[in-house]
Amino acid sequence: MQNNFITIIIYYYNRKKTILRTLSSIIKNFKDKEVNIILIDDNSNDNTSYLARNFLNIKNYKFKFIKNNRNRGTNYCKNFGLNISKTKWTIFLDSDDEIIIKSNNLKKLLIQNHIFKIVCLSSISSKKNLNIYKKNKILSFKEFINNGKGSEVLDCIQKIKVNKPFDEKIKLSGEIVGWSRLIKKCSKIIVCKNLGRRYHENDNIIRISNLGKIKMSKNYLRAHKTNLKENFKYMKFSTMISTLSKVIFYFFSSKIMFNLKTKKTE
Repeated sequence: MQNNFITIIIYYYNRKKTILRTLSSIIKNFKDKEVNIILIDDNSNDNTSYLARNFLNIKNYKFKFIKNNRNRGTNYCKNFGLNISKTKWTIFLDSDDEIIIKSNNLKKLLIQNHIFKIVCLSSISSKKNLNIYKKNKILSFKEFINNGKGSEVLDCIQKIKVNKPFDEKIKLSGEIVGWSRLIKKCSKIIVCKNLGRRYHENDNIIRISNLGKIKMSKNYLRAHKTNLKENFKYMKFSTMISTLSKVIFYFFSSKIMFNLKTKKTE
């Protein structure tokens, strides 16, 4: 595998407890010349970057390091990473998860499916296999809007001409906006049954809980409003009603959170 084939981008904020697990999974499955690694530190205030850079240096793996001058959010990091990636394929790997597919197997899979600009690999958690499809599934843009592309898949992306697809005003979550813009551009994607990612749900338990989502109401509100505005004509009636319900819910939740924050500052 040539090193102009795959770039893995890891963006993070204060992930000292999990970053080495993530990097170890890359070392286990890729040789140095088989992958370009980009680390994007979203202005962490702990020693995550020291641990990551020291680990890769000890292992003799080359990497590119960027540190944001302020906390800009995951969507900014994704846009920035896509822009600077020079390889045929780019992969986002969360800083608390693992890549679990061998480089040769991944290259073979991507070559076989090169007609698709986005190839998604299934994931597994500590509790279950998160793959919703028993075999490879080709999804149209309309199918994606109404059914999604699967839970916590590993996305492999070719160069797609979309300027800053991920909404940088949403600092955390709300990826539906970015993925819908990318998938709309390439019209179809493929979700493969092959496992590519180990998802550690315990490290995200607060964020993905109902309380966590309420605390991030402003982010979810913007995401669902934008999704409804840009993609309503592709939505089934049930999807449209569901999305509208989320907009209403997060609108009132964001108002409640704003009032609670205001009272604390009084």
